[in-house]
Amino acid sequence: MLLKSVTFVLLAVSFAFPQSVTIPDTPSGHTLRAWLEAFNSADPARIQAYVSKYEPMQQANQMMEFRQQTGGFQLLSIDKSDRLHIDFRVKEEASPTNAVGSLEVKDADPAVVVSFSLRAIPAGGTATYADVAERIGAPRAVRAVAQACAANPLAVAIPCHRVVRQDGALSGYRWGVARKRLLLEREAAS
Repeated sequence: MLLKSVTFVLLAVSFAFPQSVTIPDTPSGHTLRAWLEAFNSADPARIQAYVSKYEPMQQANQMMEFRQQTGGFQLLSIDKSDRLHIDFRVKEEASPTNAVGSLEVKDADPAVVVSFSLRAIPAGGTATYADVAERIGAPRAVRAVAQACAANPLAVAIPCHRVVRQDGALSGYRWGVARKRLLLEREAAS
């Protein structure tokens, strides 16, 4: 009985105080960290310094406007990472919207951003498994996207309920299609 109580308390505490995500010690990881720190600071000078160093073709004022819209980002997970590429998930601070990001850098000192994408499926919206596969740069990975959504242990935090079949039908959701439908209906009504 005591062991069950301790286990429950430990689980409750771990969910109440989420662990921080470890960003890899790679050129792509360093660049992601630099972007998050500059972007979340909302400091025009820090954002300009980031842009000058890592994304010289980017406009700092556009990044500031985007920052004002989102309120910054909380890093939820690193999904895939290697030396020059990293896939990640973030949540907007100013809304319940989550986004999937992909960052690729050129091997240089400092690493220079070759491509950076951040795609969100807003609350009330949907995307197909094929759309998500295309957005992450792997158009043939439709099944992998479906499997990742089905395995997602964070029901609403990572909004896999917003991903649907090509024909728009609801399918395979870890917590059941009825719950998926309910979540989508609630979001559409808000």
